[in-house]
Order: sequence, then structure tokens, then C-alpha cells
Amino acid sequence: MTTYNIRNKDQQTTPQKFMLKERIKAVAILDNLRSAYNTGSIFRTADTVRLGKLFLCGSTPTPLNPKLVKTSLGAEEFVPWEYFTKTEEAIKRLKEENYFIVSMETADGAENLFKTELPEKIAFIFGNEKDGLQSDFLELSDKVIELPACGMKNSLNVANAFSATIYEYFRRYGDNLLNG
Repeated sequence: MTTYNIRNKDQQTTPQKFMLKERIKAVAILDNLRSAYNTGSIFRTADTVRLGKLFLCGSTPTPLNPKLVKTSLGAEEFVPWEYFTKTEEAIKRLKEENYFIVSMETADGAENLFKTELPEKIAFIFGNEKDGLQSDFLELSDKVIELPACGMKNSLNVANAFSATIYEYFRRYGDNLLNG
């Protein structure tokens, strides 16, 4: 019979050393999210894969919000983030830095996440929980991708969609970070 020991990696390094560790090349833009709890959950997931950076745009809550901090369980301290008033500004900057821009949206013509090629240097855009992404952002993107769904509801909660998306990316490109 195998014995499993639960491990807690949280205390194996100092926060200062952790922030110097290599990160995945993916970043994410959060466009006008409404829920601090969803944003906090995204920070928590972003920390687990060492996301390159989160770009918080428009009305998306920032780590100054106590509800976000409650949900992220301290992960907001270990994920680089930046705030932009307008999402277009974040997209423009990342395009200038040669990121491949992907809108994550259920839309006609969107490609299935699990069947499409993803470059390593990529920026995923996630939209508002109720309204999704503006069509302008789809036009500014290099690709529109969706998570496949076959239920009555055609999409996941934004925090869950972020998790599924970023872990699919991590499955493809994150192995080198697991031992370091």
C-alpha cells in the first residue's frame, strides 16, 4: 500500500526568492470583471502556475479589495499585476511586446482550446461575467478560442474558465517550472 505525505510548498522558499523564479510566458487580461471573489480566485490559480502577469482592466477589482484578498488567500502578493483604465491600452501594449492575443469567448467561429495551437508567448483576454467580451476585442485578437461545452449553459464561470485555460497552457509549456 502506498503512503502519501501531503506536502506544503508554501514554506519552502522566501517570498523574495519566489518572486525571482522563472514564470510562464502567458499573461492574462481581465476585462471589467464584476466579482472580487472571481478575481481573487484567478489570482490564486495564477500563482499556482507562476503566471507571467495579470492585467486588471476597467472595473476589475484589484488587490486593494478585501474580498479579493479573502479569496486569493495571499496569492495576490505573489502574482505580478498592473491596472489599466481601458482594456484597449493593455491589448495595445502587449501587441507592441509581440504577445499573441487570444480572446476567450463563446462565439461563432471560435476554435476549441484543446484542438488549437497556442504559442508560448501569449495573452489571454477574459471578459465580464455577464456580458463577456466586447466585439472590438475579438477584432483586436489574433485568435478567438472557446472552451467546448455541451450543456444547457454554453460557458463556465470566468474564474473556472481561467483555470481550465491556463492549466491547458501549463500542460503544454509549464513542465520546466515544476522542479524549480
